[in-house]
Amino acid sequence: MGVELDSGGGDNSGSHSGVRYFNCRPAHGVFLPPSKVKRLSPPAVAATSSGSSTNSGPTTDSIDFPAHSSSSSPSPRPSPPVNKRRLNTSNTTKTGPRAKQPRTVSLTNPPSSSSLPHHPPSLSSSTLSLSSLPNVTLETGMSVFVTGADFGVVRFIGTTQFSKGVWLGIELRKPNGKNDGSVKGHRYFRCKPSHGLFVKPEKATHRGINCSKILPSSCLENNS
Repeated sequence: MGVELDSGGGDNSGSHSGVRYFNCRPAHGVFLPPSKVKRLSPPAVAATSSGSSTNSGPTTDSIDFPAHSSSSSPSPRPSPPVNKRRLNTSNTTKTGPRAKQPRTVSLTNPPSSSSLPHHPPSLSSSTLSLSSLPNVTLETGMSVFVTGADFGVVRFIGTTQFSKGVWLGIELRKPNGKNDGSVKGHRYFRCKPSHGLFVKPEKATHRGINCSKILPSSCLENNS
């Protein structure tokens, strides 16, 4: 039996050999065989001022404490009775002007197409034609995206000495280029080293439009 002593004098705090059996203050726990332990009855209740006799109370292991004490807190209010008629409305039928009929919705026939709101068809890049695009002509100073490189600004549009056809001279925003705007000793534009790049118009786009489709009219014949 593990016993917690009132005045101390024990040799543990409820544990023995590293195993915890109960919790108590240090030096207040002791382990004894049942033969060494005797149960004591609670002290007798003192006599009242009227001289009534004393009564011995029950032992500590049979005291039944009330759930609520009338002297410390008021009794809780009883819960109101449940309205059984409201809970069983599904089994009764109401009559009179205030009776509500059940509301039903039929989903047998879907709504017709004429009753549905009209939404215009979405336009994808594959359905757009040049006639639906804004009237844009590629010019120097426009921002473009070069495939495989980066964003840049058009600095040159025209023919070159190093190859046939129309070329675009692009000043990239990052050093992903191959020159500073000059090729084989001929300068076409100026930019920082490794920021210049020459590409064919079909390798660049302006706002999603391929640059080969918005070249100036003076470059169309040379690009064919």
